[in-house]
Amino acid sequence: MEQSPPQNPYTFTREDYDNLVARTPNCQISKRSKYEEIELVDDCTLFDIYRQPRAPVTDPNATKTLSIRQLNADLTCPICLGIIKETMVVMECLHRFCGECISTAIRQSKRECPSCRIHIPSKRSLRPDANFDALIRKIHPNLAEFERNEDQIIEQLNRTRHFHNAYTESTRKGVLSQAATRRNGRKKTEGATSASSSPSNTSSPP
Repeated sequence: MEQSPPQNPYTFTREDYDNLVARTPNCQISKRSKYEEIELVDDCTLFDIYRQPRAPVTDPNATKTLSIRQLNADLTCPICLGIIKETMVVMECLHRFCGECISTAIRQSKRECPSCRIHIPSKRSLRPDANFDALIRKIHPNLAEFERNEDQIIEQLNRTRHFHNAYTESTRKGVLSQAATRRNGRKKTEGATSASSSPSNTSSPP
């Protein structure tokens, strides 16, 4: 039997909204909503509060495919921009970093999270995340080979960009050289014309 999607048991009308607004002290317009509405719950819009929940996925064979780029965005260390290694979690904000990267950052710079700048009292605020490391190993069973391929792609892109930059610079210099040649040619032509049109300075015999 197919399971019906869950329903939000609450109804919400304009009258309900007006009553809530009247009872809410220091009403402020929501900054997150696309519409002009009062923020009744901190950092939530009316849609967030009263929307219908999503139907649960019950099919054990259901899958969702994501590109490796989408996955890597959540597996990247914000400090070194590589795939996270020996994951450490900042307990104050739950942001993840490479163990070596965040330890060095705390030791050599301000004691704050590089992602959100929340204060980190000490290294005791860091916790290893073995489950996240296991997830990375599942997605990238051969991480070293993946990183080598990424480095080759980046190197190729850099070479292509350098070639285009060199070609653009060479073209620019060629245009400037041609413009200078034309200017010099015009000056020589104008000088010759001026000399031929000037009166003779030789004096006539007595």
